Amino acid sequence: MLLATGPRLLLDLGPSRGLQGAVWSGPGRFLAFERGTAQIVLWNLPEGTA
Repeated sequence: MLLATGPRLLLDLGPSRGLQGAVWSGPGRFLAFERGTAQIVLWNLPEGTA
């Protein structure tokens, strides 16, 4: 899964399937609901990325 963090910057979050409801949850934090496992997937982005 790729996440656009700027006008020309994509961040590779790794393989993801069945994600839904993806949102920013604060500065540098992105989360989504993973349908297949019924879990919330959370990414803390590196400093200065978002």
